[in-house]
Parts: sequence; structure tokens; C-alpha cells
Amino acid sequence: LGWQGGMEGGLATAELLLGKGNPSGKLTDTFAASLDDYPSTENFHESCDYVNYTEDIYVGYRYFETIPGAKEKVIYPFGYGLSYTDFRVHTDSVWETSKQIFAEVHVTNTGNMAGKEVVQIYFQSPYTEYDKENGIEKASVELCGFDKTEILDPGASEIVTVNVLREELACYDENGAKTYILDAGDYYLTAAKNAHDAVNNVLAAKGYTKADGMTADGNVELTYQYNNKELDTETYSVSRATGEAITNQFESADLSQYGYEITYLSRNNWTGTWPETMEIEATEEMFADGLYDYQTYEGIDGSDTKMPTMGADNGLTLAMMIGKEYDDPAWDDLLDQVTFDEMATLIGQGYHNTAVVPSVSKPATVDDNGPQGFTQNLTGVSECHTAYADENIMAATYNVELMEELGKALGNDVLDLGATGLYGPAMNIHRNAYAGRNFEYYSEDSFLSGAIAAAEVKGIQSKGVYVYIKHFALNDSETACRCISTWANEQSIREVYLKPFEMAIVDGGAMN
Repeated sequence: LGWQGGMEGGLATAELLLGKGNPSGKLTDTFAASLDDYPSTENFHESCDYVNYTEDIYVGYRYFETIPGAKEKVIYPFGYGLSYTDFRVHTDSVWETSKQIFAEVHVTNTGNMAGKEVVQIYFQSPYTEYDKENGIEKASVELCGFDKTEILDPGASEIVTVNVLREELACYDENGAKTYILDAGDYYLTAAKNAHDAVNNVLAAKGYTKADGMTADGNVELTYQYNNKELDTETYSVSRATGEAITNQFESADLSQYGYEITYLSRNNWTGTWPETMEIEATEEMFADGLYDYQTYEGIDGSDTKMPTMGADNGLTLAMMIGKEYDDPAWDDLLDQVTFDEMATLIGQGYHNTAVVPSVSKPATVDDNGPQGFTQNLTGVSECHTAYADENIMAATYNVELMEELGKALGNDVLDLGATGLYGPAMNIHRNAYAGRNFEYYSEDSFLSGAIAAAEVKGIQSKGVYVYIKHFALNDSETACRCISTWANEQSIREVYLKPFEMAIVDGGAMN
């Protein structure tokens, strides 16, 4: 599978097919037999005016490896990949701290050709009565860590240490605690070749074999188990990035708030909750809640907001702010100097540029597109820079070190072309194969997308180039994407669709 391989993709694919190199990529999506097998297909294009994410968290392998009978429809599972050699993997040790779990995995090349292997770590959390009572959904396994070996010659070994943040094991409880929780019960972590292999390993640790209907026997030795004695609603209820309390923010994104009877896919009743197309009309209550205020310019009734100070003479320039903290009061004095016309121009004409702001001596900037390298490179306007492989391939490397180096190269290109900012990377989820911009997005999996993006962002911004991660948020189609009402529940929004953006900002340091 070559995807859109960039300017060297054809040569690279030929070399791999001829055995001059050894492929080491892994799939970033689940490949099922039919698009009708994906639960999002039913309402993916139900209207040009609205879309319902009624499959809940069950996107990609979270569905196919959880719901009974679904895995039989899979041709290639998430995380699957071929090599011209074979690898033996075993876990040397696992140890814990209060915030992380570390897995030391021993990888040996047992074949006849040099190659690399990806170590994938998945977890399974308990699905409890509390979850069922509060409408919390759980996938059978979720990716929570990965790393990649160097090139290993035949017979050579490498020990790979993967660290898993405990917060990755938490789930969002939108109806009970209204924050992230850690359920009481048994948790399993396993090293695995792919998502389906991970399920088999966990089942083996629970005492199951092929005789119980498994597709293959799992490997207990690759699985680690621990017990969380009590339901924890406190530890992950505060953002490690900001210190702010985490609680519901997206209740108005759920159609059930507006009198519609909406059913989300649930592992507790999967046959009775399969997504169905709905007919929706905007209600007076939606307008009253301000969901469509963007269509008017009349302000909000009852607001006592006053216009800010403009055109002040405080003697500051933007360059004087270098090194100041985000909440330094000097920023307010600086912004007081900006005039109304400057603000209007900065925002109203802010496409692929930011305008000069003379009052604070801010120069104009060029901010250009896109996720696979500057658009000029892809269209032939500039012939001296790089058209990179698409984000499917970036994520398929499962190689954060390589992606940080790619980011540095992309940052250099941005500077060489006289720009300052980049419209990319792109962060949305492969909710369905119908999505028109899947080539710009990394994966069906939020953790993989976020980890690869964070590394690429670090590389780009290390060159002094700032990024605009896009297309915020839940923009997982292309048809009518600018004029559509999107409906989803809080757990799926947080765990699937916002997580890559969060990781790009918190772990990667993305500025925009």
C-alpha cells in the first residue's frame, strides 16, 4: 500500500517490491470487506445540513474488535504490516510509577533479512456496571503506546522501552462524575502485532483459547495485569497542562438536549443500537441557545460587554514582549494600542497571511498551506522544495523520531519559501473511508494521530515556524464541511476527535 507517497513514493515502492529495502510500516486504519460494515456509514452523508456521530466511540478497530461478529468482517486489522523477515517479541519487565507504566520489550530478528519492527502497546479497561448505568462506552482494546526498533540484522536484538501515561487508561464519564474517571477493576496491557492480536493476548490472559471461539491463541507472556481497587473520579479531573478542572463542555452538541430521541451505538445492546439515518430540523430552542449566532452580526441581547481600549499611546512594540509570560499584564497595554481598523484587517483579511499592525510594530507574515509540504510544491509553483508523503504514510511509520526530523525539514522549506507559518499538520480522524480529506489526516486512531502530530509539530516549530493544526474540530467529512451542524456526545468528542488536537498542543507545543 503506497498511499500518496510524495515525490519519492514511486521509487520507494519499487525498491520495496524488488526487495532492495524492507517495509516496516503498519496500517493506520482497519480495512474491512465493505464500507457498509462501518457503523458510521449509515449517517456519514445523511444530509448536507447536519451529521450525527451516533457510532459513539466505535470508530475503526474500537468497533471491529469490540462488537461481537464484527472482527469476522475485517480483512486487515489496525496495526497490521508485513516484512521480509520475522521478529520474536517478548516482554522483559514492566514497572509502574504513580503517573506512568513502563514496558521493556525485547525484539529479536529471527529471519534472514535486516528490518525494523514496531512495538505496539494496547490496554483493556474493565467494562463495569457503573459504566452501563452511566452510558460509558469502552473498546475491547485501545492503543496507548508504541515505539520502533532501529534496523536489526538477522539474529540481532534490541530492547525497546515504551512508557504509557496512566491518564491514557482513563475514560470520560459525561453523565455521572462528568469528568475523566478510572474504573475499579482489572486492567490489562499487552504488546501486540496489531489490534486483533492484542485482543487475543488479553483473552489468553483471562484463560481463553481457540476452543472458546478465538481466531488464534493469544500470548499470555506479552500481557501485564493490575487491579485498580476503587473507582477514581478525582485524579484525572484536572488538566495536567493548565491545572483547570475538567468537566462537561459539549452537552449542547448532543441532539438529545433538544427533544430528539437519539440512540448511540453501545456494546451493552449493539443489535438494538445500530446507527440509523435521522431527519432533523433546527428548533427554536437551538436558536435560543445561540447555536446559530454565527449567521448574524447583531450581538447578544443583554450583554454588557464594552469595546476594548483602542489606539492608546503606551510606547510598546511587539518585540518588547519576547520572553514575557502569557498572562503578563503588559500584553493588555500592548493590545490597547491596536486600532479598530488594524483589528478588522488582521481578522477579516487573515487568509494565508497576517497583516502588518503598525501601532505595535508587528510585521506582516505569510502563512501557507499544507500538511504534506507547501502547496506550491505540490502544484509546481515552486520546484526546488519537497512534496512529502501524505499523513497516512507519516503515521504508518509509527516512528516519532523520524517524524520530528521530517518536521525539521518541512520547517526549513517554509523558511526558504519566505513564510513564517504553516497551515498544518491536519488532525482529524478517519471516521470513514468516504471522507474527502483522509489523505490529509493520520489515522482512525486518536492516540496514534496525536503522538505522530506532536513529534512533527516539535520539528517544524524548532525552526521558528509556527503551525496551525487543522481542521478544528470534528471535520471528518469534506462535503458541505463549512455549513454543517455536527452532533455527537461528549465522550466521543473528547476521547476520539479532540484528543489529537490536545496532544499536538500539550505534548507538541503547537501554537495555533
